[in-house]
Amino acid sequence: YILLSCLALNVALLERHHPILTLLVADKLLLLLTLGEVAFMLSTIFLKISLMLFYRQFVWKQWQRRAIIVAGGCSIVLSLIALFLSLFQCGTLKHIAHRQINGHCVRRDRFVPLLYLHGATGALTDWAFALLPVTVLIKSSLKPHIKLSVCVLLILGVTGSVAACFRTAYVYGVWFDPAFLDPATPSTFYEHSAPEIVLALTELGFGISAASLACLQPLLR
Repeated sequence: YILLSCLALNVALLERHHPILTLLVADKLLLLLTLGEVAFMLSTIFLKISLMLFYRQFVWKQWQRRAIIVAGGCSIVLSLIALFLSLFQCGTLKHIAHRQINGHCVRRDRFVPLLYLHGATGALTDWAFALLPVTVLIKSSLKPHIKLSVCVLLILGVTGSVAACFRTAYVYGVWFDPAFLDPATPSTFYEHSAPEIVLALTELGFGISAASLACLQPLLR
């Protein structure tokens, strides 16, 4: 997540120093965005594993445990596929903008559905992780303040799914259009890609916060 934040900061600095986009700058920008996608997918994988381990402690029925494993496993597999395609969509990390313009990368209409599926699966997984333990938590003999703290963590964990839904709508932000090289274009490529970057950071931020706060739960007992 720190790496992703640093890459986002580099994108902002690149915009500041090169407000007018050139093909060379576009190559650097797309390299940063590609590395950001990789960092995002890796962070998502480790986050899902952490959330799986966290939520499994609140369910005791076998089918609930299996449901959490299946949901998390599907999200992790899709993240691995998206990571691989993000890293090798153009075959190499050199001259990505030039390769996208000349059609030497994975076609957008083939890659985007996977990103849509990844975003939807991630959101559904967050909700599954949170809803499955609710019935067990309500019927448990835990103290009220512990139940409240766990509920807050569950809510915080699914908040990231809202950002995931919005982020999915901006997955086109990682594709370069030659029109962005024209200074007269109303919207710059920086503005085009910014929403996905912000929402990706928000999505992971909520999830990591929930997983981190879970470590403080024993202090409330």
